[in-house]
Amino acid sequence: MRHVFIKRVNKEIEEVIKDEIIPIQKVTTTHIPEEPGSKNMITTVEINNNIKIILGKNYPFGKPKVLINDRAYFFYLKTPSDRVTKLLKNTGVDCLCCSTILCDWLVTYQINHILREIKKFNKIKREIKYNIVVKEILNKYPNIPDHLILDYLLE
Repeated sequence: MRHVFIKRVNKEIEEVIKDEIIPIQKVTTTHIPEEPGSKNMITTVEINNNIKIILGKNYPFGKPKVLINDRAYFFYLKTPSDRVTKLLKNTGVDCLCCSTILCDWLVTYQINHILREIKKFNKIKREIKYNIVVKEILNKYPNIPDHLILDYLLE
């Protein structure tokens, strides 16, 4: 049964590399016992040294644990202020935490679905950061048209 799990994980990693969802410099996979002497294994897939996807014994039936820069994925999704929350809602997303596939995990989801979500959320967060920067510039220099600033930042 374990070989089927490893075969699935290897296939998912091949798809991640083939799909080029995010630029990949390095992918490592480690398999360690859940606890000493246990036959249950925990598999960690590390991508580019900053994304770790930890697959427990219940994967794919149970959701994986995701870390970004060694912090839980949900910390990455939290909005730091009301200002950011308001800008997030302007993108059509009320809450990143509530929108994650990890909240409504399905057995059909794979590693590439998680990476697509991370890429999508990175884009949303980048747009919010740009909007904040544009507003700060406009506060200091009100005569510059905001679309020029945004166009320049998005080049």
